[in-house]
Amino acid sequence: MCSVQEEDLENVPSQLQGKQSKEEFGGRRTCMKCASSLAVVVVRLNDPLCKSCFLAYFTHKFRATIGKARVIRAGERILLAYSGRLSSSAMLHLVCEGLSGAAHKKLRFEPGITFIDEGEVLKQSEEERSSYIEQIRGIVSRAEFPFHLVKLEDIFSRSAQDDASCCKKSETSEKGEKLKSLFDAMPSVTEKEDLLKILRNQLLLTVARKEGYSKVMVADCASRLSVRLLSNVSQGRGGDLPFDTGFSDDRHDDVIFVRPMREFVTKEIALYNFFNNVRAVVIPTLSTMSHSHVSIDRLTEEFVSGLQADLPFTVSTIFRTGDKLSVKESPDDVASCALCGIPLNVDPTLLSTLTDGLSAVELNVDNKTTPKSVTESCGSCESGCSNSLAEQPLTRDNIHEALCYGCRLTFKNVKFNPSDFPSFVIDAAKKSHHRAQMKEQIKDFLLHD
Repeated sequence: MCSVQEEDLENVPSQLQGKQSKEEFGGRRTCMKCASSLAVVVVRLNDPLCKSCFLAYFTHKFRATIGKARVIRAGERILLAYSGRLSSSAMLHLVCEGLSGAAHKKLRFEPGITFIDEGEVLKQSEEERSSYIEQIRGIVSRAEFPFHLVKLEDIFSRSAQDDASCCKKSETSEKGEKLKSLFDAMPSVTEKEDLLKILRNQLLLTVARKEGYSKVMVADCASRLSVRLLSNVSQGRGGDLPFDTGFSDDRHDDVIFVRPMREFVTKEIALYNFFNNVRAVVIPTLSTMSHSHVSIDRLTEEFVSGLQADLPFTVSTIFRTGDKLSVKESPDDVASCALCGIPLNVDPTLLSTLTDGLSAVELNVDNKTTPKSVTESCGSCESGCSNSLAEQPLTRDNIHEALCYGCRLTFKNVKFNPSDFPSFVIDAAKKSHHRAQMKEQIKDFLLHD
């Protein structure tokens, strides 16, 4: 048994006691990294750091996240998705610092910035929308990167020519009305938030393709991804998790979404912005000023935040658990969801069984179609076959069959018409429907293993 009593420890130097004496440093601890400066922040569970060491740690973590993924190549054009909030503001500042002349090792990609104005969905006035846009322009103008401002209603543009002419008041108003009617048809905030996330990603994808960017850099942090992991499971999107929470999301093939901020919790990001005087714009969301039970996402966020306050490893545990998930390999010819783009690895018959709760009467209204003929084609081949199939109007059943399980649940209680959807959904649903009909016609001639 140890014979040293507690009173004997008073004569032992504080360094040998395994902890620093509070009296020696005026009640404060020294930085665990440099051991010479007073700590101003505690990261992780109990790691005190001074300001300079914390900023070095934060920057190194950001660059290491990009480097170890080996996804971004030198000279590649990267589109930064900037929302004006804390995480995206920190990401923009880190990129600017990494490209400055003072950087120890400069980042080697060419960034551009895009901001999506969601004021139409948030029911903001023109004055409010203009005010937010001006604040965003004031922040991004310091970066001197190409800036692309788009509105969420531009998702209803069918082509680049449509985008170029969207300045006309009548066309802009028409797109705004279509977007508003689509969201007004959603009965709950949960479904609205889910649809908003999908449309936002699709618009980022459209801007990246149009402007020649091969990657889109989004500012999802560990806290946000932990909430998304649990809420996705609750909403029937468990199969989406590797795409929605991993470092890279390559579901769209030609444009990849990357998440370099995924290793940081909200507290670290807020401290980084505070120490660097990084400006952020407070823009309301669909659940702003609402109670915690307004949506699954909002309730999950409060649940995770409450656990994190008492158990500091909550976010890390959830986040690392999600990291263990991997993408199921899909055949080259597998179809993708017309709305979110997730590969449809589940058998269509099983999907229909899982979504039997959908009202058959509701889905089959005005779903009368002309009889199929043997001469009908897929509508996409270059031969001289008949195109009567391509001219058939798309029905609500066709849209429903082209969606994944999660998107079907989103529109479970929504009365919609095919014309209510953006063109990318309609085009994908048509392609899926034509392929299904062609496979039905030639199934007797196919050879099976």
